[in-house]
Amino acid sequence: MIMEQYIANYIVCMLGYDDGINRVVAGLQNISMGVGHIWTPTNLFNSKNSYALEPDETFGVLALSYTRYFKNSSSLNMVISQKKDKSYKYAINYKLSLDTTDITLNMIKSNAIEMIGFSIEGDLGESGIEYRSEGAYINSGDNEFFQGIVGANYAFVNGINLSLEALYSSKTFTYNQILATLNTPIGTSMKNSNLYIGAIISYNFNIYLSSALIYIESIEDKNSRFISPSLTYTINDNNSLSIGAIIYNGSSDSEFGILDNSYYIKYMLSF
Repeated sequence: MIMEQYIANYIVCMLGYDDGINRVVAGLQNISMGVGHIWTPTNLFNSKNSYALEPDETFGVLALSYTRYFKNSSSLNMVISQKKDKSYKYAINYKLSLDTTDITLNMIKSNAIEMIGFSIEGDLGESGIEYRSEGAYINSGDNEFFQGIVGANYAFVNGINLSLEALYSSKTFTYNQILATLNTPIGTSMKNSNLYIGAIISYNFNIYLSSALIYIESIEDKNSRFISPSLTYTINDNNSLSIGAIIYNGSSDSEFGILDNSYYIKYMLSF
């Protein structure tokens, strides 16, 4: 039996068992689905929020998950999670690895939502380019739509890492609709625009100083954009200091233009 830690604004313990063929984990955990770096349409458990101050932090899900690994480099994962209203959400995904490509089929079902999706991730030969794609057909009562992403990333020899991604949504929603359903299973999936393009650029000046930039453009009649630069200084193995900004740009009635900019200083202590 193993004991693991997961940090999502707090520390919790999970109990699990892993013998190399079977893996069982029970407790508050991160249900990993999707391959997107900016958006993950198939992940209706721990959906990535790239607009957040700390996009890599997600809330844990109270769940029981089981993974079975097969000899043909494939695996089957099943999840049962309990929601706040005491109802249950079920998920199953099958992953198959073919040489340099991983293909995954996903299904999620609860009393409020159904999702069927896929994800593909792999390498383009010896080019050094990694590609990815995922898509999800989502049905939640009156809201039925498709969302998908395509993306690629490349590490340049000078130390710059570039990740590009585009998101398409077959249905758009107003701000009032999004706010009214923010805490529902599809709250993070509802978008103002049909198409977004985004990029993540990172560069390490040295072992102590690193930088990152997230850029997201909303492609619509009134284009607007989200820009989040940051600079991090690693003091030692346990301490780091970051400065950054979250900048919204566009016309006053555009998706990002109606929001106010913010600037921050963040000190992180890890142990």
